[in-house]
Amino acid sequence: MNFQSITPAIARRYDLPAAWGAYVTDVDSGGPAANTGLQRGDIIVSIGEQSIDEENSYINVLFAHQPGDEVTIKALRNGQEVTFNVILEEAGTN
Repeated sequence: MNFQSITPAIARRYDLPAAWGAYVTDVDSGGPAANTGLQRGDIIVSIGEQSIDEENSYINVLFAHQPGDEVTIKALRNGQEVTFNVILEEAGTN
């Protein structure tokens, strides 16, 4: 999965529905992100109990968890909140 970090300035410029998050720019077919249901254009706003915000970037929130952890990912899709229960995998695994 590839992503672009969202800040308030980027959100204003592109009229995005979240001031902070990770905008999913690409999802590898058959990869872990695709298997969870994430799609290109989704905006990840939280992982587990931790929201992505000014003090907590997507990468920092993600790395607060270990491979094998089961977490809930909240994302925005077409203005609606969607949730995914996932078991995290190591980078580069399918």
